[in-house]
This record gives sequence, structure tokens and C-alpha cells, in this order.
Amino acid sequence: MVDNDARSIASLREIIEDLIPRAAVIWSVTDGTDAVSRCLSERGRPDIVLVDMSLEGMQGPTVCRIMREHCSMMPIVAMTAFSTNMYRSIAARAGAQGIVSKNSESDFVEGIHEVICGRTYGGQLFESAAMACARVQEEQRSSDRNLTQQEILVMELLAENKDDGQIASELSIVPATVRKHIQNARRKLHAKNRFQAALMWITGADW
Repeated sequence: MVDNDARSIASLREIIEDLIPRAAVIWSVTDGTDAVSRCLSERGRPDIVLVDMSLEGMQGPTVCRIMREHCSMMPIVAMTAFSTNMYRSIAARAGAQGIVSKNSESDFVEGIHEVICGRTYGGQLFESAAMACARVQEEQRSSDRNLTQQEILVMELLAENKDDGQIASELSIVPATVRKHIQNARRKLHAKNRFQAALMWITGADW
């Protein structure tokens, strides 16, 4: 489970272990990068992973998308304290198998149970893990052909809500070069502005 609120993690852990038969939380983290690392390691990979959509740093949809690109078996359930309608499409495009509300115990438990049983939850937009993996991998290949490696790195950091200065610092370039890469990526993605480009990059929307 990955959620940036430690108190939320404690509450959700209690719900899972009390209300879902034979379920146990084998690890919980507050950082998306840490969650990705664990899920891409066979040793740390759980049977199912829960990802909060509103993380600090690497955003929930990016976490889901990276996990799904590299793993075709492990189901992913997106979760949110906001309306599930806000993230339903984004979560599905990012490769999740369902979305649940952290504010509704019944919805939370039912969604996890359905996905554990091999079904999707939360609407017709969601696909099986295998189908989502194949789609995300194809979308990634398409983006790789269109964007340069530096543009890809810039878009990944932009999707994490980092500003031009932070991106420049991480990539050892100047902010003007960052803006140039974003402009090029925006043009290739057919996005109206940098914010739409970042959203398209996170969700894998068609370009």
C-alpha cells in the first residue's frame, strides 16, 4: 500500500486485516518511488497493490503506470479520499484494475475483493492487468519513438509537479532548456499547454 498519510495507512490496514478474509498488508510506504521499487522486485511484489492518487512527489497515476508497464500480473487498485469520478478515467488509463473510495468502508472492501478475485471494479473503463500492461507498453513505445530521451525525462519530472528550476537541477541543465524540452514535447503530444501535456503523459491519453 502507498499513501502519503501515515494515519490513513494505519486505518486502511485495520480495515483490510479485519474485514477481508486471509488478507494482510505486507508493506506500506508513503513514497511512490519506494512503492515502485518494491513492486518491481520479485521479493517485494505483493499479490495486489493499493495506490493513493494524491501522493507527494511522484503522483499516483505515474506510480500505477510505471508498475503496469513492467508487470502484467499484479493487480493495482487506485484509491482516493476525493470523488472517485475525479480519478476514474486517469486511474484506468494508468493501468489500474479499479478505483475505491477511502471514505467508504464498504466500497473500499468490495473493490479490493473484486480485484483480488480477478475482476475489475469501478466501471467499464478498467481492464485486466494483462490487457492494461499490453496497452501501456505499446503507448510507451509510441512515445519513445516521438520524444527524445531528454524530453521523456523532463516529462516524467513535470508529471511529478516539479517546476522548471527543480527539473533543471535534477538534470543538470538550465531552466531555459527545460522550457524548450517541454515546448517540443507539448508539440509532439499535440497538447494545448504544458499542463495538458503533463496530464496526457500521466494518463497515456492518445496523441
